[in-house]
Amino acid sequence: MTGIQTKHFNWLRKPTLWQEAQARRARRQAMTRQFQAIDALNANLAAAASAKIAGMAKLAAEAAVARIQAKAKAKADQAADVRLDKTV
Repeated sequence: MTGIQTKHFNWLRKPTLWQEAQARRARRQAMTRQFQAIDALNANLAAAASAKIAGMAKLAAEAAVARIQAKAKAKADQAADVRLDKTV
């Protein structure tokens, strides 16, 4: 009975344990740099969204102040007209 024979390609040089460790370390460093870049991008996007919200809130507050001031001026002008009408 003959068994299944396998051929080995022993002419290809295998990396040493040191080289494998170096390659693993290099891959981990690359992944760490990639994660840090993604974190920085996320932080920048969050800051941009926060700045946009703050800007919109500021514009809304300015519009509200302008509207209140306009109503107050109109009311003051109306009161002044009423006083002028009574003195005439």
